[in-house]
Amino acid sequence: MDGEQTALEWGGVRIDLAHVHPSARVLMIREAQAWMEQGLRPPLLTVHDDGVDVSTRPDLWPPRIRDYRGLGRLEWAG
Repeated sequence: MDGEQTALEWGGVRIDLAHVHPSARVLMIREAQAWMEQGLRPPLLTVHDDGVDVSTRPDLWPPRIRDYRGLGRLEWAG
């Protein structure tokens, strides 16, 4: 794994983790990559609405995800 990696993307969902302390960021990325290596969407890059995975449907993302503008914002990159 690239020690300088600061973002993750899977299935059209992207998150920038540059604001996270490097030691925590490495662990977050490592865990997410373990999911991806199994062909699974990492929880960090999963969007749920009423228990339904809507990660690939940004038009259905709930306002708390879609309108969030802070650090660690999920973005549609697909």
